[in-house]
Amino acid sequence: MESFQSLLEQELKATHIKIKDDSASHAGHGATGGHYFLDISSPLFEAKGVLQCHRMVNKVLAHAFQNGEIHALSINIIR
Repeated sequence: MESFQSLLEQELKATHIKIKDDSASHAGHGATGGHYFLDISSPLFEAKGVLQCHRMVNKVLAHAFQNGEIHALSINIIR
């Protein structure tokens, strides 16, 4: 999770990040990778729609999705 936070801070200039690991709630259903909730705020999100902000976050974390570190991510954009 710390590496996710660092990436988001560097790439998106995030001013607020809160990551909650919810993986334990999904134990035993066969998925690999973690389940996370993310609250994030960034000046780069200004004048952008929610979908565009989500795409920006997913692009930064694409490698973590591809290598199985993240299975599910719920994103809350804070304005």
